This record gives sequence, structure tokens and C-alpha cells, in this order.
Amino acid sequence: MNAYLIEGDHGVVEIDSALTVSDSKALRAKLDALGKPLLAVLVTHGHPDHYNGISYVTDGHTVPIYATAAVTKVIRDWDARKDKQWKPVFGAEWPAKRSFPDHEVKDGDKLTFDNMTFVAHDLGPAESYADSYWELVAPERTAFIGDRRPA
Repeated sequence: MNAYLIEGDHGVVEIDSALTVSDSKALRAKLDALGKPLLAVLVTHGHPDHYNGISYVTDGHTVPIYATAAVTKVIRDWDARKDKQWKPVFGAEWPAKRSFPDHEVKDGDKLTFDNMTFVAHDLGPAESYADSYWELVAPERTAFIGDRRPA
């Protein structure tokens, strides 16, 4: 899995999340060590290793979770099946509670948090049933493309 914490001047944006409870808690510990609030979560696609741990990272805080409509639909449509498939494999490491995107974006939408501007890119079906990537355009350019390292 690839999960990123992008640190701005006054806050942090998370891109994707972790699969297991322990990895999700470790990600939250890294966030806490930064000493800045989590401003948003951006999700690239609907595989559980990209959204499973969001609840652990956002625990106790109201944080908007952004994804394209297609990614949101895949997550909602497939979550129960993925839970049934993977919970027996991961046991207590499989998150009992999962959070889903609650803010939908369209291709080309720009979101600015703190000093960071992200652009949503809707790719349609590719590595999953609905894929997207997030491009950080300011203060520097980086692409977060889900299952690959940032460019």
C-alpha cells in the first residue's frame, strides 16, 4: 500500500490510507508527531489498502474525505464483499470500522488546503474499477497515483 502525509505550513493532507489496524495506527502516530491537524484525506481508488485505515487516522476529528464519484461508488458497492473476503485472513488486523469518501470531486477540480493545491484526475477503470490520481500543483508538482511511487 501507498499512503502519504503531505505537510503544509499549518496542516497535513493524507493521500490514501493503510490496510491493517496496526499500519493505520502507525500512520496516525506519524501524523501526531508532525503536530499539525489533518485537513483532508484524498482517495485514489477503491481497493481496501487505500481506504481501510482512514477511520484510525481521523479518529476523534471531523476530516473531509475526497474522491471522485466513481471511486466513491466502488468503495461503497464493494466494501461488504471485501470485508467478507479479507476479514477471515487478517482477523483482528482488519479494521472493524471503515470511513468512506464524503466529498465528491470531478476531473480537474482543484482543492486547496493550507498552502497546498491538489487537482483531481479521473481516469476511469484501469488498475481497479475506478481510478484517479491526485496532482499536487503548488507549492511544487508531484503526482500521487495510487499504487505507484510519486513522480
